[in-house]
Amino acid sequence: MKKYIAGILTVFLSFTVLFLTNSNQVEAASKTMYVTADNLNVREKASSSSKIITAVKKNTKLIVTKKSGNWGYVKVNKKNGWVSINYLTSKAPVTNKTMYTTEKTTLKKLAKNNSGTLKTINKEATIIVYSTTSDKYAKAKYGGKTGWILKSKVKDSKTVTTTSKAAIKYKTIKQNDNTLAKGTTKVVQKGSNGNQTIIYKKTFKNGKLISTKKISSKVTKKAVNQFIKVGTKETKASNYATEVLRLVNQERAKVNIAPLKNLNSLSKVAEVKSKDMRDNNYFNHTSPTYGSPGEMVKKFNISFTMLGENIAAGQITPASVVNSWMNSPGHKANILDARYTHIGIGYAEGGSWKHYWTQLFLKQ
Repeated sequence: MKKYIAGILTVFLSFTVLFLTNSNQVEAASKTMYVTADNLNVREKASSSSKIITAVKKNTKLIVTKKSGNWGYVKVNKKNGWVSINYLTSKAPVTNKTMYTTEKTTLKKLAKNNSGTLKTINKEATIIVYSTTSDKYAKAKYGGKTGWILKSKVKDSKTVTTTSKAAIKYKTIKQNDNTLAKGTTKVVQKGSNGNQTIIYKKTFKNGKLISTKKISSKVTKKAVNQFIKVGTKETKASNYATEVLRLVNQERAKVNIAPLKNLNSLSKVAEVKSKDMRDNNYFNHTSPTYGSPGEMVKKFNISFTMLGENIAAGQITPASVVNSWMNSPGHKANILDARYTHIGIGYAEGGSWKHYWTQLFLKQ
């Protein structure tokens, strides 16, 4: 009877050992692998014709839990599927990152304390450290040489202090001057930039600048502001131009057309044109000095999509010149053209005709 019980126990224990052995074999089927293809498809079934669930990139770490032929069962982003084992390897890929030395150290030929030196590396030097490591050393590259460096001598970030120079831009200050004609300016003091020295604290990580903090700045040369006088004195020319604009907009209002806006830069061109006709004794839309109206306006760096010009000579007052233009179909057409949005008006006194007038119409 005792022998029979012993036999039962022996069979039970044998069964238990067999069960545990099978469990260990299932766990052993799980294996860490790495993707060797640039892009590896994860499929629904262990077949190249099966539906693609997702894809993984090169060097991705995968846990293969079971195999079926040349296919391995994996889990990617909470999705289970099959990948071709032909594009997997058990060898971990060698990666690298930029690191920095904590103090002056050496790059050794081998991962040993008594190994020969390839390079001496200064503190805070930037080096490439590979994922291949030994107990105390990591494979590294510096100054064109590849060797081994103590892990304790490198860190993944560094903070350095830098000094740079920067310009201090001068300010332009405008002051009204009633002794200067309205629309004219005069530079009474030219501006010049100053200089300053700025100290920054910069932090680098893995070869990239991740933060910059300004610590201090010191002015080494002060900027000199520019002062410009702006004329406010009303002149005969400016008064005439203002009155011509009023009369022109009065005519436009009669036919429900929006008023024109005075463009100072365009008025300066119109005044130059009137003076050019007076000084060069001609009366024509084409200037011997500046060319056609369009060419002239472009020379003064004014852009437009549409441009027109009215000129006159001999009329004594704004009212008489506007009346002359309104009695000329071509000139009247310019004044009442709803497409124009801006106007420039210029008057010059003297010359053979005594009075010269220019209107420039513009659509921007």
